[in-house]
Amino acid sequence: MEGTIIPTWIFYAIPTIQNIKTMLGVVGGVGGVVLSMVLFFLWIDADSCHDDDQRAPNKKKETVKKWLAVFYCLAILALLLPSERTMYVMLANSFLTYESVDAFVGNAEALVDYIFAKIAELR
Repeated sequence: MEGTIIPTWIFYAIPTIQNIKTMLGVVGGVGGVVLSMVLFFLWIDADSCHDDDQRAPNKKKETVKKWLAVFYCLAILALLLPSERTMYVMLANSFLTYESVDAFVGNAEALVDYIFAKIAELR
C-alpha cells in the first residue's frame, strides 16, 4: 500500500493556525489596550459632562464595551491555541500506539526529534 501515513494538508494547516494565532494575539491585545484607554477617557469625559443629554457618553461606553469584549475574546482565543511545536508533538503522539511503542526500542523523545528533522528536510 503506497501513500502517506500523515495527510499532507496537516503540514499546511499547522503553520496557518500558528499565523492565525499570532494575528489574533496582536489584534486582540493591541485592540484591547487601545479600547481600554478609550473607555477610560470616556469615563472621565462622562464624569465631567453635566449636560441634560447624558445618554451620548453612555451609548459610547456601551459600544466600546462590546468591542472590548470582542477583542478580549480574540486575545483569549490566541492564548488557547497551541503552539506550532505542540501541534507537531500532538500529531506524532496521535500515531503512537502501544504496539508501536513496544516495537520501538528507543524513547519517545528520540522519535519526536526524528520526526521534526524529517519535517525540516521537507520544508
